Order: sequence, then structure tokens, then C-alpha cells
Amino acid sequence: MDTAQKKSYWLPCLNCDKTTDVKIHEDTVLINFPLYCPHCEQEILVNVVQRKIARAEPKE
Repeated sequence: MDTAQKKSYWLPCLNCDKTTDVKIHEDTVLINFPLYCPHCEQEILVNVVQRKIARAEPKE
């Protein structure tokens, strides 16, 4: 499948539910990605697999 044919989506913030500046495709996989929201000015770690977004557990 060509990149131009893939559907893309804006990642929502898990804190305020507004869109962030990060765009993903249907097959994008992100693990422990630091997602910054310009609206609520918070950064959270997220995992994204098959367009499902979840908070990542921070490793200490």
C-alpha cells in the first residue's frame, strides 16, 4: 500500500481529549512515545498499536 493511500489520524491527548500535533497511519506502532499536548501543556508516555492509544507505564 502506498503512503499516499494510507489513512492518517491525529493523536488525541489523553488528558484533555484535544488533538495533538502528532499524526499517525493505521499501521503506526509507538512504544513509550512522549506525547506532548500544546493545549494542556502536559507530556505523557503513550503506546499506540492498531490506532489504539494507551498510557505507558513509566520505567524507573
